[in-house]
Amino acid sequence: MLPAFATESLTIYYAERVQARGTIEYRPQVDPEHSISVSGCSVQPTTTSENLGEPREQTLSLMTAWIPDTEWARVAAGGDLHSLVYEWRGIQMVQYGQAMPWVSPTGTLGHVQVYLREYRG
Repeated sequence: MLPAFATESLTIYYAERVQARGTIEYRPQVDPEHSISVSGCSVQPTTTSENLGEPREQTLSLMTAWIPDTEWARVAAGGDLHSLVYEWRGIQMVQYGQAMPWVSPTGTLGHVQVYLREYRG
C-alpha cells in the first residue's frame, strides 16, 4: 500500500496475443472487455522531449507510475503483461521497460514502479 496521497486510478488494457509466421506478437488494443482498473496509484512526470527537426513536430513524454503491490497482483493475474496500454486522465501510454517490484520490509509500502511512455507526432 502506498501513502495516502496516492489517489490516482489507472485503466490497464491487455494486449491481443497473435501468432504470426512462427513467432508470437502482442498487439496493443484498447478494449474495455480486456481491461482492469487499479486505484491507490501515484503517477508523476519523469521527463519530456521535443524534436522540431522532422517534417512534423514530435513529443515524447515519460511518466512514472507507482502501483500498490496488491493491485499489481490483480493486473498480473488478468493476462499477459506484454504490450500493456495504460490510461491515466484520458492519456494513453505504453509501458517502457520492465515493471519493478519494490518490497517493503514492513509489508505496508510494497509497490510496483512502472515507466510509461506517451508519443505524439
